[in-house]
Amino acid sequence: MASEASGLTGTGRPVRPAAVAGPGRRHKVEEKGNLYKAHQLRANLKKCSFVQSSVEYLRHVVSQEGVVADETKIEAMQKWPMLRNIRELRGFLELTGYYRRFVRGYNTIAWLLTEQLKNDNFLWGETATQAFERLKKAMTTIPLLAILDFN
Repeated sequence: MASEASGLTGTGRPVRPAAVAGPGRRHKVEEKGNLYKAHQLRANLKKCSFVQSSVEYLRHVVSQEGVVADETKIEAMQKWPMLRNIRELRGFLELTGYYRRFVRGYNTIAWLLTEQLKNDNFLWGETATQAFERLKKAMTTIPLLAILDFN
């Protein structure tokens, strides 16, 4: 079956349906469905979604307008309770760290919180609380990223 799939794509990877709906995309999905039938391949319909206006992919939402951070992750950051120990601080920094490249000055904002992780130096004070709130605010105003158009 792998050789059949490699013959379809030319790269050795399985055929995947179109991800985001757009003008003229419906016929592409139908063409790929016909390829599946011709080579006796089956798609797991529980894992497939066809002709969608947006798709969640790697903690982002991809649509025709662009790429934005997943709204559920942003809500989780907004509702994150005050940190009480190193374990909770690590969890928060891991969640926010995924989106750090989209936040201007992430390292300077998160520096005070990162210092709390060093040598079991967890002493939560007013400056740490301010840094925590600043980081939450910065993470919830992540901009929309445009999709590159080669045309």
